[in-house]
Amino acid sequence: KTCGDIYDWEWRYTSTATETNSGKSGKSDHHKSGSGAADEAIYNLFAALGSTFDADDCNCGRQDESISDTCNLRLDECFYFASSGDVSTGTTSFSATAWDIDDSTKSGSATGYSNDTLAMEAAVQDLMTSYPALAASCSTAEEGWVEAPVRV
Repeated sequence: KTCGDIYDWEWRYTSTATETNSGKSGKSDHHKSGSGAADEAIYNLFAALGSTFDADDCNCGRQDESISDTCNLRLDECFYFASSGDVSTGTTSFSATAWDIDDSTKSGSATGYSNDTLAMEAAVQDLMTSYPALAASCSTAEEGWVEAPVRV
């Protein structure tokens, strides 16, 4: 919702963007244009969205993977806007989190990637680097699956 009003003796716009399932919202400051206000509100909304071990917001996807008998991972990927300018251009960034399903306190994460695959690879790499015993239990997995990705 974008509204115009007099602010500081000038016509300015504010906006609120709401995700209806969670009720989370983002608001803008005063802007000279309605589109500028809307872009900032959408950016702030996506900053409030995300995932936890048990739940995802609408911008995230989840998959449970059995890598081996002793290695079970929960993988979450989310898209977001890195700036309000990215909203107007439609440029998305990706973050990811990888959890050990058997111990959700063990997780790895990555953010700021240009595609979801690179983000997920980096999150798995972070998880395995942070928990060497878990990495050893996952060692029967396909060769090279925990190689560090290149951020693009």
